[in-house]
Amino acid sequence: MKLKNKIIGLISAAAIVTTFTSCDDEFSEIGSDVIGDVNFTDEVYSMQPLAYTTKLEKVQTSGLQGYQLGVYDDPVYGLSTYSILSQIQPTVDNPTFGRNAQVTSVYLNLPYQSTVIGTAQNSDNETLTDYKLDSVYGSMPIKLSVYKSDYFLKDFQVDSEDGMVYYDNDIGQTLDRNAVEDSLLVMVESFEPSGNEVTITVPDGDDEGTAPDISRVSPRLRVQLPADYFQQTILAKEGSAELSNANNFRNYFRGLYLKAEPRNGAGTLMYFNMSQADITVLYSFEELDASDLDGDGDTTDYVLKDKELKFRFSNNIINEIEKTPKLAIPEGDKETGDEKLFVKGGSGGIATVKLFNETITKEDGTTVSELDYIREQQWLINEASLKLYVDQSIVNGGESEPERLYVFNLETGNVLADYGFDLSLNLNNDEDPVNSLLNHLGRISRGSDNAGDYYKINLTQHLIRVLEGLDENSPIGISVSQNVNITNRVKALPSSGAEDFRIPFTSVVAHEGTVIYGNTTAVPEEKQLKLEILYTKAR
Repeated sequence: MKLKNKIIGLISAAAIVTTFTSCDDEFSEIGSDVIGDVNFTDEVYSMQPLAYTTKLEKVQTSGLQGYQLGVYDDPVYGLSTYSILSQIQPTVDNPTFGRNAQVTSVYLNLPYQSTVIGTAQNSDNETLTDYKLDSVYGSMPIKLSVYKSDYFLKDFQVDSEDGMVYYDNDIGQTLDRNAVEDSLLVMVESFEPSGNEVTITVPDGDDEGTAPDISRVSPRLRVQLPADYFQQTILAKEGSAELSNANNFRNYFRGLYLKAEPRNGAGTLMYFNMSQADITVLYSFEELDASDLDGDGDTTDYVLKDKELKFRFSNNIINEIEKTPKLAIPEGDKETGDEKLFVKGGSGGIATVKLFNETITKEDGTTVSELDYIREQQWLINEASLKLYVDQSIVNGGESEPERLYVFNLETGNVLADYGFDLSLNLNNDEDPVNSLLNHLGRISRGSDNAGDYYKINLTQHLIRVLEGLDENSPIGISVSQNVNITNRVKALPSSGAEDFRIPFTSVVAHEGTVIYGNTTAVPEEKQLKLEILYTKAR
């Protein structure tokens, strides 16, 4: 394929030379010849990288930026069930509760990701807010159980200065499930998320009287917990060592386990920012009525006042992922590559791509590596891109297909050079990350039937830096992504038993999956995974 406009190629070449002032001499020489009588042509070089599936045994699910709870049924890969084990912490140390304090209600609150879409006035002239839920997938109920955990989550690993890392399959393996499910606090047989505004009771403000106030808040998972349990375990411990500081409390009240289970083989998956979650204990106590709030003329009696104590989900939080696979992810062939690449979020799979694996025989009969061959050509690289075609015989298409893929250096977990060069990068707009980084990590291209056709990944700057020796020719990882703006990394362990490596956080919380073609002879020529290099050369 020829470039349609040679002028565009020259402009691109000039831009590359200007941007990379540290280019090797062989690249600079071509730029200097543009002024002379040298003719230029635009060409395409197509190379086949080695590509195979890397199946993941487990992934780090502690220390994340967000956590999931619920059930997701992927049409390709099957059922995944997400539960949360977390330590909690009072917002104040050594709290005092007052005279004859009694718990009146306790609620677990996990706000959904939501946006305001409008307001309206009701018959009482109150303002009601309409919300749209984000990051809620599915519409079927789940079974939800809340347990008091008696398993102590350590902060540090033995013989290591690193913080403790927990994985998606630790519960039941390295963590004692019986201790995690120590005491059942409440069970909701059929829970469904709602996008409605929530009305809650809060302690009375400074306006008037002693009656609790009513407040309206954004949609949230809100489950009532047993008041008598928190009366015994919290209020009855006033002044004790257990409530005196964070470490003592974590050893005393070791955490909560939010266990999700499917109903009739289905459910709904919800994504939460756990820094916004809490447990609110509302309690009443007796206070001297020195200001005669009850209006009885007596300032020596006592009146009931309401107050609340909040607990935050903090320190160690773990997402458990239990899988009931419909399609098992196979081990990849690292020697010859795979016909199909199985890419699934969580502890699923990623695609590994290795560039420049061929040996080139030159006209004089000598051989050279593909990388050195391209270096010798002194091409000006205009564009380099991968096209990853979806295997539509397996993937049905539609909303269950991941909209974005993520590319990273498999040896470091870092993004590639093209990430920073993409002017469409919009880190300040997390409300619409699906439209960020479109030049580097293109959105899925869909046909008229809404089925995914291919993903186009631009690797121009990465290729130039590898050719110039500025970056190593490291293997590239390809994963699904929920938010390409996030570059945080977590640990993953491949099922092959090799050492752990870093993958994007956004891949761990991505619940979707797809299957893309590799480049073996079994793949149709037009669907094979190739790196296409558009370049300008002198002739």
